[in-house]
Amino acid sequence: MQDPDKIKIRDQVEAILRDFPLARNNDTRLWINFLKRYYPRTFDGFGNIIPDRLFEAPREGHTTRIRAIIQNKEKKYLPTKWEVAEKRGINEIDWRTYIKNEKPEIKDQLSLC
Repeated sequence: MQDPDKIKIRDQVEAILRDFPLARNNDTRLWINFLKRYYPRTFDGFGNIIPDRLFEAPREGHTTRIRAIIQNKEKKYLPTKWEVAEKRGINEIDWRTYIKNEKPEIKDQLSLC
C-alpha cells in the first residue's frame, strides 16, 4: 500500500509541472514553485526563504525523484528544451512527438524558452 502523503506530493509535483512549463527543465525552479504554492510559510513577506521553515516541506531531492518518475517513466510533462531532455536520457523522437502534440498555450510558452 502506498503512503497517502507520497500520493499527495506526487499530485502536487505533477500540478507544478502542468502549470509551470519552465519548471520541467530545472529541478530547483520546480522545487521553488512547489514551495510557493504548497508551503507558502517557507517565505517571508518579501519572497525570501526562511531557512527554519524548510524543515516543514519536502526536500528538493524528493520533488526531483517524483519529477523523474513523471517525465521518464510516465512520459508526461516532458522538458520544454531538447538540451534538458537529452541530458535526462529522453528519446528524441518521443520528445519531439510530445512537444508537437502539446497544448497550444504551452507551445506559445515553449517558443519563449
